[in-house]
Amino acid sequence: MSRTLARRYRQRHGLRRPEWRVMHILHEGGVMTTQQVIERTSLDRLRVSRAAIKLEDRGLIARVTRPDDARGHLMQLTPRGQGMVAEILPEARDFQRYLREILTEQEWQGLDGALTKLTAALSPEDGAADDDD
Repeated sequence: MSRTLARRYRQRHGLRRPEWRVMHILHEGGVMTTQQVIERTSLDRLRVSRAAIKLEDRGLIARVTRPDDARGHLMQLTPRGQGMVAEILPEARDFQRYLREILTEQEWQGLDGALTKLTAALSPEDGAADDDD
């Protein structure tokens, strides 16, 4: 499912999966540190940094050096980034609705429970290899 959405984001918006994940987290959280984004996306520091640089180069996020730590950054969506998220979120919700219609409520709850359990059992490194989609 994630790969299908990632392919759509890349084709329609030129975003790779880590870039979209960073944008989505910033949309939800506002101004955030790099460490906060890492924790909320389960991406490693290098992937978040690469995604942030690409997003900043495209004018989708703004990054400033943290006043309390010159090694860190604060990030937030720019108006252009907010506009792109506003375009993408309805697509993601439509896709989720489509998937929910395929399964019964019982099947959906079972799938959700199983995925939650599996995700909790895996470390971020276990799934990191394909996060560049």
